[in-house]
Amino acid sequence: MPKSKTSLKLRLPRIKATQAEHDETINKIASLRQFYHYVEIKGTQTTQVHKHPLPVWDEIHPLIPLTVKDMKCLDVGCNSGFYSLILAANGADVLGIDINQTDIDVVAQAEWLETEFKTGAKFQRTDVLDLPSSHHNQYDMVLCLGVYHHLPDTDTALQKINKLMKKDALLFFGSVTNRFGESQYYAEDSAEFANDPYCYRIATPEDILEDLQENGFELVEEIPIDSSVYYGLFKKVKTTRKKTTRFTPDKIAEIVAQQRKAKEAELKKSKKSAKTKKSKK
Repeated sequence: MPKSKTSLKLRLPRIKATQAEHDETINKIASLRQFYHYVEIKGTQTTQVHKHPLPVWDEIHPLIPLTVKDMKCLDVGCNSGFYSLILAANGADVLGIDINQTDIDVVAQAEWLETEFKTGAKFQRTDVLDLPSSHHNQYDMVLCLGVYHHLPDTDTALQKINKLMKKDALLFFGSVTNRFGESQYYAEDSAEFANDPYCYRIATPEDILEDLQENGFELVEEIPIDSSVYYGLFKKVKTTRKKTTRFTPDKIAEIVAQQRKAKEAELKKSKKSAKTKKSKK
């Protein structure tokens, strides 16, 4: 079988280091606090807890064009910057953005990694909704991985992403999902889901797909990762949703209040039923 003329580099380059540089790197990682992205650098790793996002990347990259040279890419919610760095290392023009939703400065982590790997990736502390109109119709590929469930207003965010993309652009999308019941809603700062106070909606795959379709994205291929997440490759199409949004912090708070009221009523009913059964014995 003839070899492909070009292919993606699937890992960031190894950086050699002296013992002093190795020790300095360990101290730098500690000063930047807990990394979420696993990156091997100068004989150590940014996190010892897991190897995310390598398993996800290994499922995604077969769907990325073999050459991304000169492609303009946007990494929404870039976190520590792994995807931005590896795409830039392959020749893409990459902008990674994040709003530092927690008190950890993930953009600072990404910026430091860029000074080490020198891929050319650019990083910015900003909300995707705040990107100016000069970014509209500019991107060949957008990554929105692990962001959706952190958005109180998914409609507005997805429609903004649609505007940022060129006509034939690709969207790599990924989110936590709920495959075993209805979509679940969480009040701001509640930390009810996975001890994360910035989760607003853990939607079913069906609700996620409907949301994407109505906001201008057509599924090209679902990407199987595991049952707790929904990943897919989408292409840009015309949006069918009007500018009104279904989800805002106020609307989600209202839904959460209704859910809690229903749970309390069910619990009260269950306790009453148990008491009645006990009295009949």
